[in-house]
This record gives sequence, C-alpha cells and structure tokens, in this order.
Amino acid sequence: MKPPRSSVLLLLLALFAGCNEPPLYETHTHEFLQAQGVSSDLIEKLTTRQPLTSDEAEQISRYEHVGVLHLLGENPGTPQAIIDRLARHNNFEVRTGVAANPNVPLDLLLSLRTPGTYTTVNAAVARNPRLPQAIIWEMHKNGEANSLDFGMNPNCPPELMREIAANWDSFTRGELAQNPNIPEDVIQKLAQDKSEDVRMRLTFNPNLPEDVVEMLARDHSQLVRDHAKRNPRHNRKTTEPSR
Repeated sequence: MKPPRSSVLLLLLALFAGCNEPPLYETHTHEFLQAQGVSSDLIEKLTTRQPLTSDEAEQISRYEHVGVLHLLGENPGTPQAIIDRLARHNNFEVRTGVAANPNVPLDLLLSLRTPGTYTTVNAAVARNPRLPQAIIWEMHKNGEANSLDFGMNPNCPPELMREIAANWDSFTRGELAQNPNIPEDVIQKLAQDKSEDVRMRLTFNPNLPEDVVEMLARDHSQLVRDHAKRNPRHNRKTTEPSR
C-alpha cells in the first residue's frame, strides 16, 4: 500500500512539523509576549516547554494569541481547567497544542478526534503516547492521520511499525527510526535501509542496541558514521567503514 498523501507539499509540511506545529510558534510567541512586557524567564519556560506553575499558566492564558495558546495547551504544567477551555477553542492550532500535551486525560484527548477523516488535530492526537493501540489501529484504518504521525507515537503497535518500515516513503521511515520503542527486527531493517537519511536518523534513537550503533559507525556513508559516533551507546573505539 502506497501513501495516499505523499505529495511534495505534504512532505514539506511534515518536515517542518514538530507535533504538527509550525516552527515559528516559538518565535512569534516570544516576540508577542516580549512586546506585552512578560518576563523573559516566563517566556523561556513557555517556549521551551518547561512546566508552568498555575499562576504562570493563568497569566499566559489571558492573551488571545494562537502561538501563545498553542504552547500553553501543550505545556505539561497547565492546569486542567485551562486545558479544558483550550480544548474547546475555535482555532484548530490551539487544539493541536492540547492534543500534543503528554498529560492530557484520555477522554479529553479522544474528544479532540474527528472520526473517519483526516484533520490536523487528528494528526496531533495520533502522535500522543496516551492513545491506546486499538484507537491507533482504528484511526490508521480510517485514514485519520498520516502513517508518519502514527510512526512517531511511542505507543504505536509493533505490527504497524513493521508496515511503515516496509511500505512507506523514506521521510516517514526516518521519523519511525527515531521512535524509542521500535522492535528490534525493525531496527535491523532500518539499519540497512537504502536511504542514507533513514540510517542517519536511526542514529538519533537513544535505545539502539550497541551492535547496531557500531554497525552504523562503520556505514559507507560519512554522514551516518559521524552521527552514529555521537550516539551514547557508541563505545568510542576506532571503527572503519563497512565494505
């Protein structure tokens, strides 16, 4: 099965997505809050996703700014009352922040889902590790998010990871390669992937077996070798490229 949304446009959107968010949220939020006189320490906490206190979250929630509210919804310290309010916001970009929050209650996470169709909010829901595997399978079957989104979820079912590794494009495989919970057989498959980018991004995975790290440190690609040698499990011994 080939990706139904493999257009160049969608891949570019995915490339610039971190939990489905534009990369300028942080920049725009920083500029906006700075202009409002908010302290630099609080701006730093919000834009780097450090847990906010209840008082800090309440202060930030007063600003009707999409970037601010998106990051507030995503923040692990945001109180439940504010999360509930943001989950009902009419701007989908605010709701994607809530969907990406690692502490959002499951019932609220599921309430953000639109069954049976692809939406940007569904894509954010699909990446949340709180999502049960049965729901992941159902959303995948219904095309509610891209395989890239499911592959980034640490709770993605192993069989779905195998399907992604076998059938999907190199960008999607590269995102899967960084999932900390990919099965060992998928790790071995991706370590021999024909795409240099996939093998390189596999080196970012913190849970690679040492033998795989060492194999990648001997890869014929200089790029892959260099990144593999930065993996914490590389034993620092002298390695030569594989032939």
